[in-house]
Amino acid sequence: MTLKLREGVFTAETEYGIALLDEDRDQYFTLNPTAAVAVRTLLDGQPVAAAVRAITDRYAVDADSADRDIQELIGELRSAGLVEEDAGDVGPGDVDAGDMDAGHGAAWRRTRRRSS
Repeated sequence: MTLKLREGVFTAETEYGIALLDEDRDQYFTLNPTAAVAVRTLLDGQPVAAAVRAITDRYAVDADSADRDIQELIGELRSAGLVEEDAGDVGPGDVDAGDMDAGHGAAWRRTRRRSS
C-alpha cells in the first residue's frame, strides 16, 4: 500500500508535529509528534512496517501497539477523506479497516478555519 494525500490536502510543519490542510473543505487536522513520524514515513512511500520501526525506534512502544495505532490513524485519515491509497502494493501489516482497534486514542484533531 502506498499512501498519498488527496489533491487539495497539504502538509505544514508545526512546533508540535504536522498539520494537514484541507483547502477544499476549509479544515485542518493537527497530528501529534508520533502520528507525524508515521505519516511522514508513509507519505515517503514506505510501508506500514517501516512506520512501525520509525515509531519503535523513537518512542517506548512495542511493535504491536505501534502497528495498531498506525492502522487506526490511516483509517481515520481515510475516513476524513485526506488520503488516497494505491493497493497495488498490499502486503502483511497493511491496513484492513475491519481490523482497527478502537481502544487506542486519536492522534489527530480536526479544526475548521475561521473566516476573517
